[in-house]
This record gives sequence, structure tokens and C-alpha cells, in this order.
Amino acid sequence: MEYVLKQNNLTPGVDIDVRTDVQFDMMAGAFASGEADYTTLFEPLASTFELQGNGYVVESVGRLAGYIPYTCYSSLKSYIEKNPEIIQGFSNALYEAMSWVDEHDAMEVAEVILPQFADSDVEFLAKIVQTYKDLDAWNPDLVLGEDGYNRLIDIMKLAGEIEEGAPYEVIQTPDFAIKAKENYKK
Repeated sequence: MEYVLKQNNLTPGVDIDVRTDVQFDMMAGAFASGEADYTTLFEPLASTFELQGNGYVVESVGRLAGYIPYTCYSSLKSYIEKNPEIIQGFSNALYEAMSWVDEHDAMEVAEVILPQFADSDVEFLAKIVQTYKDLDAWNPDLVLGEDGYNRLIDIMKLAGEIEEGAPYEVIQTPDFAIKAKENYKK
């Protein structure tokens, strides 16, 4: 969020107050109690808040930030070298799941994931799934691209979390992702 604000010429602490003292799982409650004008929430909580009249979904921070590898899987080099079949099996399963989501419509995906969201109904979930599909949030391409990696490094540097990132060609191992794509539906 801070990255998006700064990309839009808003400086936290100068142009806008950004609270970092609220635990992530408490943000919705803090917002609902009037402690903030805006908050960031994951789905389905954001849409649930809107449905309940507690606020409005204004924008996707992810869309505004651009492609960022939100979920990356990491392992020690020694583990990868000793267990390539486990890494490949995991990569194959992940690619197959992401491809299945990509190849099916929002309602079909919602029907499959519904048991994970017991308090939701399938139409509500389908709307959220379609939003994520429209954002291309579930792209089946598992290769961490250099642009996404560099944007992630920029965000971490801007936040003061790191001074420098590791070189792209050293930090990522695309072979398993590439092979997973090749293996799909063979």
C-alpha cells in the first residue's frame, strides 16, 4: 500500500497518515469502529464488508501496484539438489491447479472452493473469483519474471526492509516451473 501511495506522489506521514500499529487481523475491526478512513482487506472480507454496509471496495491495491509476485515458494539450494522430484511434483501440482482455475469460469471455481468459505454463498464467491480473474491474479505462469522480481525488490527497498536485492539470475530457479508447464496434460 505504501508503494502505491508513493507511486501516486503521496508521502506517508506527510500527505497521509498510515497506521502500522494495527495487527493485520485487527484492521477490519479498527476500520469498522471508525479509526481510519481507508483500510486494506483481503477477499472475501472486503466484499463482505461492502455487502454489510460497512464500507466500499474502492480499488485493488494489487492492480495499482502492477505485477508483483505475491506468493513465492522458496527452498534451500541443498534441499532442491537432494529432492528434485519433490520440488517438481509440487511445481506440477501448482501449475495444474492454476491452469484449472484459468480454464474454468468463476462459478465453477467458486463451487470448488466453497467448502473453504463456509460463511459465503456460491454466487458471492463467484463474483470475487471473477474479480481476481479480471485482475489476472491467478496467472498459471509460475516463472518469476524479472520485472515482477525487480518491482518486489523496489517495494522492499522503499519500505526500508532491505538495502539491496540479490541478482535476479541468482535468486530464482525457473527450471521446475518450465518443466511443469511442459508436463501439463501429457
